[in-house]
Amino acid sequence: MRLCALPLAAALLFVGFTGAQQEQAEARAILEKAIKAQGGEEHLTKYKAGSMKAKGTIEVAGTVEITQELTFQLPDKLRDESELNINGMQIKTLTVFDGKKAVIEVNGKKVDLGDKLTDTLREAAGLLPLMKLVPLRGKAYELALAGEVQVNGKPAVGIRVSRKDQPDVTLYFDKATYLVAKMDHRTFDFNSNQEVAEERIMTEYKKGDGPPVPSKVRINRDGKKFLEAEILEYKNFDKLDDGMFTLP
Repeated sequence: MRLCALPLAAALLFVGFTGAQQEQAEARAILEKAIKAQGGEEHLTKYKAGSMKAKGTIEVAGTVEITQELTFQLPDKLRDESELNINGMQIKTLTVFDGKKAVIEVNGKKVDLGDKLTDTLREAAGLLPLMKLVPLRGKAYELALAGEVQVNGKPAVGIRVSRKDQPDVTLYFDKATYLVAKMDHRTFDFNSNQEVAEERIMTEYKKGDGPPVPSKVRINRDGKKFLEAEILEYKNFDKLDDGMFTLP
């Protein structure tokens, strides 16, 4: 009886293996459609750096107006300069991640948030290659199907992206345009001092000198609105001066 069961077990393993292969193939087919929708590999990989200016509101002790200038350099450098208006008081923040360590200043004074700040910004920097899509073709990333959802009232198809030492990220692509409609992942929230589920929803896109870029973004954390922003300006660069990412 046991001998008869062995071929059956082997057959079931084979079915599971081929099923996983098929799922990977379907996920990669979705990825290829998304790469094509954004102009193809050459268009997506032309620029290695960029800057973005935005304005909107953020939920920090109530609804607060915010202006933001975010600068990045692939694969892992970030600089964020923000200004918040809280009850008529202007608060300026500077956050820099040089690829290894992170520092945050509030009104010119450093704030010690320990290793958690560096860990959180390292994970945030890990999202940069994902938005270029092409790196997801590499062996470092494992792709899986994530099903279909409604985003902004439109159907979107998802792929889950896994990489060693990085939290899983799920990208949902609008089924009509194959532009990124939503990105789901987990992150650390310094207001609640705990990990939360974050979804970034791209509500509008506009054309630029590179691939289409979101013009309006909404971020929810644990299902509640956290940030809503309009992208006022987006610029692409071949490379930025490393001094931009020197820790203050």
